[in-house]
Amino acid sequence: MFNRFGYDIAFDKQGQFEQFKVDYTALAAHIVELHTSATAKGYDLWRVTFDPTLQGFIKPSMQMI
Repeated sequence: MFNRFGYDIAFDKQGQFEQFKVDYTALAAHIVELHTSATAKGYDLWRVTFDPTLQGFIKPSMQMI
């Protein structure tokens, strides 16, 4: 639990944990909105750390928004 930010869960390679599933489209939209808001305030969102095993799921979602 030390590296799970206080949550004792781990998503599998499909982005699922029990009844929970990562909504990659919503996650991608959130990242875009964070970047838009940051640049409007004179900052830049230049890095988002994301589990390498799940990165393949977010890239197609970025094209959907």
